[in-house]
Amino acid sequence: MAENHVGSHIAFDRGIDQVTYARLGESQSLPQRREEAPSELGGRPQLESLLAQPTLDGMLEEAIRPRLENRDLLVPSRFQAALDSVHAAISEKAENNPAGTDQFGSPEERRVLQRAVRLLSNERDLRGLVQMYRSVLYQG
Repeated sequence: MAENHVGSHIAFDRGIDQVTYARLGESQSLPQRREEAPSELGGRPQLESLLAQPTLDGMLEEAIRPRLENRDLLVPSRFQAALDSVHAAISEKAENNPAGTDQFGSPEERRVLQRAVRLLSNERDLRGLVQMYRSVLYQG
């Protein structure tokens, strides 16, 4: 292995070992120019291991990040298709459940189902508006 020392106290792979002060009468010069071999990357894995340690911010972000079983939902067209199918299924259940039947057990559960249908309808309407505005912007 090539020597990676500039002086008696400086090494490229470790840095400065100690600080010394020059005496008044001494003149110091730089070492002669020569080609040095690349330093070993011994310090890099230590730095990466220090930077990779979990932080409070990282743990909080991981805790609130949603878990996706189906990554295909990240494609906008597939998400829209899934949203439409969920809306259709919930709407069908809400229509087939008149207020007098006990298919869902309680009036509270029926209200929740009807609210879900309204929210999904609003979401679809807002997405339609976004698509319309986007196409208007593209047209100029």
